[in-house]
Amino acid sequence: MPTSDRDKAAFMREVGATHAEWSPGGAEGEFLTKLTLGPEPGKPGPAAQMAKFHQQTVAQRAQSRHDVLFAASTVKPKYEPPAAPPSVVPRAVRAKEAAAKRGQAR
Repeated sequence: MPTSDRDKAAFMREVGATHAEWSPGGAEGEFLTKLTLGPEPGKPGPAAQMAKFHQQTVAQRAQSRHDVLFAASTVKPKYEPPAAPPSVVPRAVRAKEAAAKRGQAR
């Protein structure tokens, strides 16, 4: 088995491991006691799925939500996309800006 840290790291890269535990083996080197493998390359993990979801636009998420809600329904209503994305500016900020514009107009 690998004896140096560099050999251990090369072994872990080769098999796609994320964590490994080694126990001392004396003159033969160290023995591998526990190995944790990473996600398969073709299969996205939870973090990749979350990143993909957040990259979608608001309209795509609304369409996806509509499809999921009515997937098993016998009556599927027509999908109507949202008119405009909701404003992320708080109402108090919008009111303050409107008051400032009114003050400049005088």
